[in-house]
Formats: sequence, structure tokens, C-alpha cells
Amino acid sequence: GMMFTTGKGELAETWHTGQTQWMGVGKKSWRINRLGNKYKTNNCNLAILIRKACVTLPPTPAPTPAPTAEPTPQPSEAPTLAPTPAPTPKPPCAAESSTTVNYGGYQYRTLTGLHQDDTSPNKCENSYAPMPAGYSLVPFSKAVWTNVVKNRPWGTHGMMFTTGKGELAETWHTGQTQWMGVGKKSWRINRLGNKYKTNNCNLAILIRKACVTLPPTPAPTPAPTAEPTPQPSEAPTLAPTPAPTPKPPCAAESSTTVNYGGYQYRTLTGLHQDDTSPNKCENSYAPMPAGYSLVPFSKAVWTNVVKNRPWGTHGMMFTTG
Repeated sequence: GMMFTTGKGELAETWHTGQTQWMGVGKKSWRINRLGNKYKTNNCNLAILIRKACVTLPPTPAPTPAPTAEPTPQPSEAPTLAPTPAPTPKPPCAAESSTTVNYGGYQYRTLTGLHQDDTSPNKCENSYAPMPAGYSLVPFSKAVWTNVVKNRPWGTHGMMFTTGKGELAETWHTGQTQWMGVGKKSWRINRLGNKYKTNNCNLAILIRKACVTLPPTPAPTPAPTAEPTPQPSEAPTLAPTPAPTPKPPCAAESSTTVNYGGYQYRTLTGLHQDDTSPNKCENSYAPMPAGYSLVPFSKAVWTNVVKNRPWGTHGMMFTTG
């Protein structure tokens, strides 16, 4: 089967491939398990469908009109000065690492830099440690908890958010399952100058710093001609400005990929689309390839990508969004 996640934690929908041994449609009892940036199925014989957007060719711009044969008789009385060049933009967020997560215009980590995919639950930030430059405590938001904390183990049971009232804090569970508390307010974040610590274990303190995004490069205003050309060119070239070189489109399909509807599709571990053996299974954790993501279920994708190819497995897993 091919698995489509529902977008609700690990829930998924599984729809049959081109194999005929199992003909299930929309089965929701199997899950896609996640550990940091790694994923796996919780049953066999199943695979996880992923995709990345294709880069399409830009349209050919209209050519520049032919130049005027005669020169402008008089210059502007006060020609426009050349524009000030655009300033060099500041650098964007650093790439995510084993200790950081980028989300919503911020880079997140714990006070002492615990690893986001550490499954041991006994780490604790209960000794004073300095706040790194540029970082600050994080006010609680369900979106941050869901997308940064809840879906990763972080090597500890609970993550502490500030309430903005002195040392008061709210503690919410991480991706560990030993403690499943939500919004617990009996523990505090202690402060000593620029140093912080938890007052209990096993807990960590979430911190963040704002990311600097690159501004779009403005098109400069062309500098005006200071003096008019006294005589026209005897034979001016009327050729239009050539079109810019387009960006590359989707890569050509291979034995493991299918292009459809502006995306390139494959399975998490790269199963072959024409493999008729039904016993392949993606039930060991494997990293999500760069640029790819889980696929929301759509009947069109199932029909044109999954249902018409064997994929070496019974079912393909999708998200319902």
C-alpha cells in the first residue's frame, strides 16, 4: 500500500498501488511515525509518498519596442540623477542543525543546546546557563508547541515557555511519551542576571532569536542620458532585448520518480515505480530528502501517480491535510 498522512500527528490514509494482492482504499488504521526529520510506516507492506515542487519555465517577455529613429531634440531641464544602489541584504536564518529548528521567522533551540532528535528522556537544564546572544525566552503559542516541540523528542520530558510574568512558566510535553503534561504552571524558570535554569527535572527551556530574511532586489532606475545624441545612428539595430535564460524545469522522470501536476513524486526510500514484487516496506526510519514533503491525499494524484504503477508494495500512504 501507499500511505498518505492526514496532517494530524501520525494519522494517515493508505490507498492501494497498481498491485492486486490488496485493494484497500482510504484505510486509516495505519500511521506514519516521525522522529525529527526521519519517517517510517508502522506496518508492511507499505510505502510513504513524498513530493517536491517543480520549477516551471517563465513566460517569454514581450520584446523591447524598436528605438525611435530620430534623437530627442532637447534634454530634460533637470535630468534624474543615478539611483542609490540597493544596500547589501543581511544574512538569512542559519540552516537548521541537530540543535535548532527554524519556524515562523525565528530559530528555536533549548538554553543549553539539547539535540532535537535525542530520544533519551533524562536531559535537564537545572543548572544556571547564560542566555546566548540574540536569543530570548519564548511566550507560549500552540503553533510553536505543535511545530517545534511536540513533534520532536528533544532529550527531555517537558519544554518550558515563559508567561511574561517574572519566573512563572508553562510546561508542555515534548515528543517523548513518558510524561504527557500540557500547560503545567507549578514549575518555574529561575534567573540570575543573564543566566537561567529550571527548578525541576526532566525539563528544558525553549529560547529563540528572530531570523533576518533577504529583501527582494529592487530593479534600479536606469541612469538618464546626460546629453542627447546629436545625430542618429545611420542604421540603428532594431533587434529586441533577448529573453533571459529560464530556470531549469523538473528533472526528467527516472525509475523511482513520476512528474505530475507541477510536482515530482517518489517514495521516501526511492522504491522503483515499475517494481512488481509486492513485499517492499518503508518500516525503518529514513530521512526526508531535501526539498520534499509528505503528500496530501487527492484522487487525481492517486489515479495518475500511484494506482497505475506497482511501486513494489501493496499500499501508499498520504496525508489528508
